[in-house]
Amino acid sequence: MEQFFRDHNLFKILLILIPIYILCFSLYHLMTNNKIERNQKIVWVLVIFLFNIIGSIIYLLIHNRKIKIN
Repeated sequence: MEQFFRDHNLFKILLILIPIYILCFSLYHLMTNNKIERNQKIVWVLVIFLFNIIGSIIYLLIHNRKIKIN
């Protein structure tokens, strides 16, 4: 029974940390992306903060970096 509660706490922690990581990563990506104009960045910051995880995921899907492999 103790193992269940330990695993359950880990699950709760992951449910909190993963969205925070995605939010921080999307904001970092937005601020370091030079292809987006300043006005668009302001709008995206508002979208990310208003819609949290969904806004972050939408931003990352739309402005996905394409990595070129030589």
